[in-house]
Parts: sequence; structure tokens; C-alpha cells
Amino acid sequence: MKQKKKLIILTLFLSFFFSCDNKGMLFKLENKSQKKIDSIIISNGYDEIKIKNLYKNKTRKVYLKFVKQKSKSDGSFFIKVFPNNLRKNFGYYSNGIVPSYSYNIFLKDDSISIEEY
Repeated sequence: MKQKKKLIILTLFLSFFFSCDNKGMLFKLENKSQKKIDSIIISNGYDEIKIKNLYKNKTRKVYLKFVKQKSKSDGSFFIKVFPNNLRKNFGYYSNGIVPSYSYNIFLKDDSISIEEY
């Protein structure tokens, strides 16, 4: 029982610690298309994350670090989805500061929908 309580406290602490991190952005991807998605690229213009094989009706959370962050740059994010060759620009960051919210990204056969959360 004590180990379980310690694990819960540690999980809450780590969740809080990572949610306060201003060095990256969390994305939740949901494949709502009728087939497997081969690959996905999410970028802020200078850092990127590549995701391979997101199967039909599956969800994946990914974290894009702002490793090469330029302290005085503004910009937006973009996503590319293959093999459908879909691309969408979205969001905004100012002066290299990551927004305090995250994104739900819904990948469909012929479109991409994005919601902030």
C-alpha cells in the first residue's frame, strides 16, 4: 500500500514537473483515418519530431523539444502526414516562449483538425 502511494505521489510530481517545462510542446495525435499512417513530422521551424506507423484508431502523445530554441524568435508549428502528403500550419509561439497549452491533432483521410487543450 505504501509503495502504491509513493508511486502515485511520484507520478503526480513528475506530471507537474514536466507540465511546467517551457522547453517543449506536447501533442496528442489520433489516427481517425481508414488506414495506417506511415509517418508524421511535427516541427516548429527548426526542431522536429518524426513519428512512424500510427495505426488506424490509435492515439500517441509526443513531445517536441525546443532544443535549438532562439530566444527572440516568433513562429508557428506545422505538421506533415505521409503517405497522404497533408500539411497544416497551426499555433503560434512568441519570443521563443512555448505556449502553456497543448494540442490534440486528429488525422483524417483527407484533412487534419487541431484543437488546443
